[in-house]
Amino acid sequence: MTTPGTLLQRIHLAATVPAPDDLYVRAEAGTIDRTRSSVTVHPSSLATTRTYFGRVEASHWQRWTRVRDVEVHMTVRGHGTVLLVSDDFSPTTSIVERADVDAVDSAQALTLRAPLDHYLDEGHLWLEISTTTGSLTVSDVTVTTPTEAADRLTGLVICTYNRPTDCVATLGALVADPAMRTVVDSVVVVDQGDRLIADEPGFDAVAEGLGERLLVVRQPNLGGAGGFTRGMLETRDRFAGRPGDVLLMDDDIRLDPETVLRMSAFGSLTLRPTLVGGQMLNLHHPSQLVAQGENTALDRFVAGVPSDRFSNADLLAELPGKRVDADYAAWWACLVPAEVIDEVGLPIPLFFQWDDIEFGIRARSRGHATVTLPGSGVWHADFAMKDWDDWPLFFRTRNALIVSSLYLGDFPGSGLESLGRQLRHFLVEYRYGLIATVVAAIDAFLDGPDQIADGGRTALAAVHALRADHPETKRLTPEELAEIGLGDVRLALELPMPDDPDRFLRQLLRRQLRLKVSGAAAIDSITSWWHAGSFSTVVATDRTQSTFRVRRISRRKSLESYREIRRALRQLKRRGPAAQAAWRAAMPELTSRDNWDRLFRS
Repeated sequence: MTTPGTLLQRIHLAATVPAPDDLYVRAEAGTIDRTRSSVTVHPSSLATTRTYFGRVEASHWQRWTRVRDVEVHMTVRGHGTVLLVSDDFSPTTSIVERADVDAVDSAQALTLRAPLDHYLDEGHLWLEISTTTGSLTVSDVTVTTPTEAADRLTGLVICTYNRPTDCVATLGALVADPAMRTVVDSVVVVDQGDRLIADEPGFDAVAEGLGERLLVVRQPNLGGAGGFTRGMLETRDRFAGRPGDVLLMDDDIRLDPETVLRMSAFGSLTLRPTLVGGQMLNLHHPSQLVAQGENTALDRFVAGVPSDRFSNADLLAELPGKRVDADYAAWWACLVPAEVIDEVGLPIPLFFQWDDIEFGIRARSRGHATVTLPGSGVWHADFAMKDWDDWPLFFRTRNALIVSSLYLGDFPGSGLESLGRQLRHFLVEYRYGLIATVVAAIDAFLDGPDQIADGGRTALAAVHALRADHPETKRLTPEELAEIGLGDVRLALELPMPDDPDRFLRQLLRRQLRLKVSGAAAIDSITSWWHAGSFSTVVATDRTQSTFRVRRISRRKSLESYREIRRALRQLKRRGPAAQAAWRAAMPELTSRDNWDRLFRS
């Protein structure tokens, strides 16, 4: 079914990935049958698209775009009623338009319309399909607007490192959706690994499906920052001066290609060039939304702060309501207008993490907002199941310091105490390697911009070598744990949080230095520091839920680590302002095309 106007979204009615179909359409009463493009509502039943992927985000379209009217088109067959329903800032819902369907003999086209004129703070549209004595099938649902979209290209960029299977699967999802042939004008894959995507089974088929739109670029491993920056530049070259948007995506996501269509459509209708972020759903818990939007708390050197209470919320139990703002959109899915790249410059070569955060902050400082678009989601590995006791913490800490220094007035300010508290918690947990990792990150920040001159490869090798000197950083399988005589250590249930955590921390550290803690215990992956530090040997499940780490008390290492913590924090306080000035002065060079071209040739 062809529909007039600018296509904003399709309302699919079942998943194509391992995720609940109730994220698309669900039965409120009775029974329904679903396919990707249709839902059949059996007698005395009610179906609704008041779901994560089934709603129209009226508030976002009214606030950020030129769209003021939408039309919902569908094909209907059978007998029943179709309602177009809305909500807004009030706790009630409203029927926007109603259609009583009597199309038993043949399918009919149906269009329902809604103005977008009172949804600035909050508002959504959805369908409710009900029956009495007969069945009703609704299919091929699309949402359009009479508003003409800007003529813009969309170029998809995927940065990959040794994940050829995941990357081919993402490309395969694009090829499998015929609509992507008109939505996606180019696909650039930047391959930085030694397990090449071109050697992966299935690659030839997706390459044939994408044809001349696909470009695979090989380069040294410059991290996500280097991969995405190369993709931005290659895509800009392919645009050949025409206006367009660069859609950045991770290689390890699970993709419903509808997200690509929705983000592209939104970007073509914004009031001014705007970054459009896709939301993240948890891969292992696919009905969980990580956040509505994400903000920073630079005074604590942290990002990923949820914009509202919807953090790891179950979308099958409750849907977000109010529109929120965000400081940035992570590059698991983020659409960046080419004009923004031209105006604000290229990303900073931070190798891994915080490059996307800094770019979003920089763009907002130039008047280009980030809009995280609900209903445009990708599934990505759960953060709660990522093992943070690893080399990435070096880059996360160093880069958080760099970005905070660029945009904070008072540096290091109160963030010094937050960092110190984190390190003291690591100390009483016997995470000596993790302390060394964070201390090295502080030192690297203080060393200034010259230490990222190679794009991060030297730092990556150094942090791997540093951590190898600390046995408690080694992962052990259940079999290996048994071989060292710790296979039968019993799980200890967590103690309650102390009434005065800071006082308890000081007391616990004194007890540890006097070797007044004893015994071995197994602890789960989310055990708090006050419990982990109550034993002399700890068998800790790592957050990947696949291996263990064994941490043992060492008075010598505790004292050495304590001294290193004090030294690093004192240096950060004393030398931080000078380092801040150095990083700020270097930004024009670090984000320049010449600097990135040099890194690509290295």
